[in-house]
Amino acid sequence: MKMNNDELLRILKEFNKSTPAKKAGEILQVVKEHGCWENGYKRERSNLIKSYISTLNDLEEKVEKLEKQMDILIKETGYPLKSIPGVDTLLAATLIANIGDNNRFPKSSKLAKIAGIAPIENSSGETSKQYANKLGNRDLNNAFYPLALTQIRKDVNPIMHEYYQKKIKEGRKKKQAMVYVERRLVNIVFSIMKNKQPYVQPETKAGEKSA
Repeated sequence: MKMNNDELLRILKEFNKSTPAKKAGEILQVVKEHGCWENGYKRERSNLIKSYISTLNDLEEKVEKLEKQMDILIKETGYPLKSIPGVDTLLAATLIANIGDNNRFPKSSKLAKIAGIAPIENSSGETSKQYANKLGNRDLNNAFYPLALTQIRKDVNPIMHEYYQKKIKEGRKKKQAMVYVERRLVNIVFSIMKNKQPYVQPETKAGEKSA
């Protein structure tokens, strides 16, 4: 009897609720290549599934242990970056590891330049164009991008969402508008690391909190 993706995923989740959906497809592909369905290798098939589940559980335990260790180190730095919506342990650790001592940056613009977020302006006569800075710390640059994706969600940050939409209406492409959002996020991260104070969302006109 053949089993489809959804059926196998349901069984896997009975053992491990956080099993990713793609894992079922990977198992079925391996099973198909080895001909387990056709040859009726029930024991081999079961052992294969158990092996995947065991590996997943082992990896999850290791990841959980590492995250706890990173959380301790993050607290020791005194940088409450996880107070920003969308910043988890891994993202906070990435920012801290790549920024280091925030005091070496006199202004947030310097940090933005290091992160490759500050745009480069190219002027020619009466025209002026801005290009994304592809230099700088790429790990730091890549850390700000997923944070920006979270912040432009209306349910997470209405003001940042409006700011992003405003840049789109001004004629910026989505990628360019994202750079503006990232630049604002650099200011927020810089301020938190400088003052070592948790992020507090300001009040909107309607009295709701936002950034």
